[in-house]
Amino acid sequence: MSAGRGGWIAFAAIVALGAGCAPRQTEIPDPKVDVKAPIVIELASNLPPTVTAKVDGRPGLVMIVDTGASTSSIDLTAARKLGFDVRPYATSGRSTGSDGRSISFEGYVPVERVEIGSLVIEDLHVPAIDSEVTKIHGWFGILGQDVLGKMIVVLDAGRLRLHALPPSMDEAALTSYLSEAKLGKGKWAVAPVSFRPCPFLVFDVAKLESGEVELELDTGATDTSLPKKVIEALELEEIGSFESHAIAGKYGGRTYRVQRLGLYGLEISAEVHESELEYGRLGMDILGELVVLFDAPHGKVWFHHREEPEPPEKR
Repeated sequence: MSAGRGGWIAFAAIVALGAGCAPRQTEIPDPKVDVKAPIVIELASNLPPTVTAKVDGRPGLVMIVDTGASTSSIDLTAARKLGFDVRPYATSGRSTGSDGRSISFEGYVPVERVEIGSLVIEDLHVPAIDSEVTKIHGWFGILGQDVLGKMIVVLDAGRLRLHALPPSMDEAALTSYLSEAKLGKGKWAVAPVSFRPCPFLVFDVAKLESGEVELELDTGATDTSLPKKVIEALELEEIGSFESHAIAGKYGGRTYRVQRLGLYGLEISAEVHESELEYGRLGMDILGELVVLFDAPHGKVWFHHREEPEPPEKR
């Protein structure tokens, strides 16, 4: 989840756990996500996509659906205010933002049950992070790939819908569901993706070696960014600058314009930010114009450019 002008951030959290005495946690249980049939969830907003959850009986909590976050997390201040049990890790962990800088955290919250519509997630042990960005926007937390990767997810931001599908669905079953759910007429672009655990798509650029560049598909990012070597190889024209907030503070850089850039049969035209990282990000300025299926169980992503217009107003 990268930081854009709206202030979204990335949580790629790595917890360094060592020996410690009780009640300090030394092992993180695997979240339980049991999706046996398709579940359709209404999004509370689409830039970025958020859902309203009930967390251990506390209703109305807003969480970001963030494929750019390796792990789910919650806001430390909100957790304490709502009476959650914030427990210490054996050692501190670090969460890395979209600019490559990181912030440390000391504790976690054991969550027994998260309900998002009919979707139920159990046994979540999430880092509690003191982040200015989540406080500004009033978000309780983030749903990351530790949860999203256990199912097949279809993001239809234009219609404010999220579809949670069983991980066992094969390509024929997915094709049938997409047709029945009227998620798009015509062909879909299907591409192999490396989930590590966030989805990374190979992005071949003229003048650079094949496979040298990857794009992270980041639903938590409002904007798209490209590394300097890609901007130089594409000979993009500079059009301005940007300033954003990530978890470790402000950062900024130059902006460029991309016109009709080919990506697996899609044409991308957008304002992009330069990135100090070796990889780029596809944010919601592009992903929000598409219907996107994230198939972590099978290592694929499906794209479709819906022909029907979006609702007149985005939430």
